[in-house]
Amino acid sequence: MNLQHHYKIRFQNDLSGCGVTDGELVIVACSGGVDSMCLVNAMLKIGARFEVAHVNFKLRGADSEADSESVMSWCEENGVVCHVKHLPAGKEAEQKGNGIQEAARRLRYAWFEQLRVEQGASFIAVAHHLKDQTETLLINLLRGVSPSSLGAMAPRNVNTVRPFL
Repeated sequence: MNLQHHYKIRFQNDLSGCGVTDGELVIVACSGGVDSMCLVNAMLKIGARFEVAHVNFKLRGADSEADSESVMSWCEENGVVCHVKHLPAGKEAEQKGNGIQEAARRLRYAWFEQLRVEQGASFIAVAHHLKDQTETLLINLLRGVSPSSLGAMAPRNVNTVRPFL
């Protein structure tokens, strides 16, 4: 068995371990960064049924636009349905009095869930991995949360799956 085949089988097992069965439609969150591009490529390689969801908050100027273009281009080249949404994270943060990252996260996940329902998808897949898991744990420790709240991300949380965890 070659290495590529080994990783393909492993990813299929990780995805099914999150509760995703063959043929189920999955909305894959894709920022255009390395992690999420690995996820969409892995989904494509195993022949999964998926659509891509990309959010542009326009927070990084030309870089935000380049990410959007990259994701849309990849989807077009690979025959994958691509949903792109522009969301006002800055405005949301001002109105709610939260940080921009928290506002962006809230808006992003609300749209992903709306899209999941509209498209009849079973799950939203995100590319969180062990480094993200460690980061979440450290942030919670620094915040001083109670030990019962220290738990980090699960591979599956209701309709969101994290096959890289």
